[in-house]
Amino acid sequence: MLAHASDKTFLVFPCYNPCESEWRALDAFIGELKRKTSCAFEFLVVDDGSPRWVPPAPELLARFRLHRLPRNLGKGGALKEAAHLTPSDASVFAFVDFDLPYSVDDVLGVCSAVHAGVDVCIGDRTLYAVSGANVSDRASRKLSHKIFRLFVRMIITGGIPDTQCGLKAYYAPAARRIAVRARLAGFLFDIEWIYIALRHRLAVRCWPVKVAEGHESSPLRSFGPWKLLMQLVKLVKGILRRDYDDEALYAVAEERRASVARALLTHAS
Repeated sequence: MLAHASDKTFLVFPCYNPCESEWRALDAFIGELKRKTSCAFEFLVVDDGSPRWVPPAPELLARFRLHRLPRNLGKGGALKEAAHLTPSDASVFAFVDFDLPYSVDDVLGVCSAVHAGVDVCIGDRTLYAVSGANVSDRASRKLSHKIFRLFVRMIITGGIPDTQCGLKAYYAPAARRIAVRARLAGFLFDIEWIYIALRHRLAVRCWPVKVAEGHESSPLRSFGPWKLLMQLVKLVKGILRRDYDDEALYAVAEERRASVARALLTHAS
């Protein structure tokens, strides 16, 4: 299946306590994205109940939709709300961190993969050689991430190495159903969404991404070990109780495979 200009991508920027310089960067980012592709995009900024709210300039508001949550839900909760706002004519639901640590080309890459037939495309920071630009120098952070990723890969997410990358794209009907089933709003929501996708036999792929110079994601310890443990216990309990099973999502996966097969046959002929 090839992407066409009529295919719409719903691109979400979850934000918390935005500042003026971030709004300017978002304006430039959207402008560059539009210059590089003819595919249709609709943009949503979802504010996760920021207590220190700095509004964008009025002229910038014309470039995207703004949805402000009345209270802080966590990134997972904000994206769950955003998934329910996805337009019916959008075929891709994607999101990228508000501080824009990934390039426009990487955003277009993950979205194009879903337009081409993949159900979920995940940015993967491990597929590039290690460099000072995108890997923390703190040994404690490296070790904690390695232990955490190893556990997640072995037990929950089937070998996917970088579940926490802040750039992902989903087939939009699947994202809506995943959001219905998702229960975690905090740091581990990414793992939950990926597990639900794999559980329902969605095609999940990785896309190599580079992190912008000087950017460093928050170390695991900043989220609090007790909170992480509670989220992990909640996730595992949900898996064991089969709380994530969703017949509607199985149906979406079947319809998607049939649609991709028809498109490939049409293209081949």
